Amino acid sequence: MARVRNLGHVGIYVRDIERMVAFYRDFMGMQVTKQNWKAGIVFLSGDPVAVDHEIALVRGRPDGDNP
Repeated sequence: MARVRNLGHVGIYVRDIERMVAFYRDFMGMQVTKQNWKAGIVFLSGDPVAVDHEIALVRGRPDGDNP
């Protein structure tokens, strides 16, 4: 299985937050450390004992809102 190691903090805007959480959790082996589904943000870590999060997934704008 692929593993994330020594990653800094990355924020990623995503259209389908549930799908992206599943990818980073199930395929990349990361763990959800914090989540606020109402606000549309989920934090994940490859090593939650060492670091709170390396990735923040944030629900992005719907297709019709792009400039």
